[in-house]
Amino acid sequence: MKTFFDGLRQIQESGQVSENFDRSILESYKALCAGLHKNVTEIRFSGDEYDIKIDWQLESRIDRLLGGDAIREGSIEGMLEAINLHNNANKFNLFPSAGPSKVVCHFHESMISDAINAIARYVYVAGQVKFKTREFFPHEIEVASMEVYPPEHELPTLASLRGVAPNATGDVDAVAFMRAVRHEAE
Repeated sequence: MKTFFDGLRQIQESGQVSENFDRSILESYKALCAGLHKNVTEIRFSGDEYDIKIDWQLESRIDRLLGGDAIREGSIEGMLEAINLHNNANKFNLFPSAGPSKVVCHFHESMISDAINAIARYVYVAGQVKFKTREFFPHEIEVASMEVYPPEHELPTLASLRGVAPNATGDVDAVAFMRAVRHEAE
């Protein structure tokens, strides 16, 4: 508890915090400010050794510590879970197979039924991707388009592809064709 309040106090007093406080901790601190967006006038933690007021200034300092967003066009794939439509939040969490552990996806009201139908499915989303300064992976995306992949049991197997394109190599023997492809790649 002491470390928790010491970190908040450092941010409140100097706008700085130890390098041991990573992005996830800073975002947890920022989550304490969420009540300020819901007509709450003041949040305060008080004790014998601390008196910390959670206010707009603290939220602003945390935002500066987190750094700004770099925004660019991009896309990401993953499992769509944890949809939130409350008060027009219109967002869901996407859990990619590789890269970030989670990406928050904001979507337009017109995509609500598509998002609901995609729950617990793999999807491809594209749009304005947001990266925190000095971060390798995106943390958020403003979804412009979404493609829902079929469930795994509906996908073709490798064995089912056998014989699909019997004339793919033309008049060339398959072994000779593959040798030519390899030779071109060298």
